[in-house]
Amino acid sequence: MAKPTQLKNPPVREALVDIRAAGVEKLAARLEEARALLGDAYPNSIEQRRFEGMFQVSGGTLAPPVAQVGFNGYRFTSADGLDIAQFRIDGFTYNRLSPYPDGGGEAVVREALRLWEIYVKVAEPVLVSRVAMRYINAVPLPAGKAPQIYLEQWLRPPAGSPPVLADFLWRTRTANPETKEQLVTAVALESSTDLATRTLLIDIDAFSVRDYSPDPEDLRQALAGLRTLKNAAFFGIIGDELVRLCS
Repeated sequence: MAKPTQLKNPPVREALVDIRAAGVEKLAARLEEARALLGDAYPNSIEQRRFEGMFQVSGGTLAPPVAQVGFNGYRFTSADGLDIAQFRIDGFTYNRLSPYPDGGGEAVVREALRLWEIYVKVAEPVLVSRVAMRYINAVPLPAGKAPQIYLEQWLRPPAGSPPVLADFLWRTRTANPETKEQLVTAVALESSTDLATRTLLIDIDAFSVRDYSPDPEDLRQALAGLRTLKNAAFFGIIGDELVRLCS
């Protein structure tokens, strides 16, 4: 594995913090309150709707699908579109798109918890059932370089395969029964018609499924543990060549 270090050019395409909540009943009527609390940092907002398709069989024939529509929440975005806050009836998500903020992971957690405090004021959740931190990394590979030289581990194609690796997907899921933490990692080549210029995707989703209070301090501790787990996974996946590529 590569030695954990501060990368000069982190390959983060998207970082997100997701918190699942229950007992949310007042969100729909509090758009203006949310806008006022978010202020100029998130000037754009849209309502999110929930769509559910249902097929029915009537008289032995398949009837046209019936769509059920309902309120799901609000989506707020910063002026530059890089920061997204989703206030939903089932929880909250903060998305940070590339470029990665100067403060790194600490800045992501800090903004997520600031937004969560606003969500708590307007949505009044009574319980948190899941906390997650997910990072989608995208590494453009130098032309002519094989992806395996950037990874700590590699699953070889079967003997006799054609010489050019067009794409691959390697996914694992691990769990800790004691801490309730789980980790899903996926490593893949992004689909491209040009096999000479390809992008290596490293998707890391660290999450904990158990009951938490909505208290930001409780969630801060949970996110600190998930961030440690996420970082260990990232540097366990990549090799020294990728560290040099991002430095």
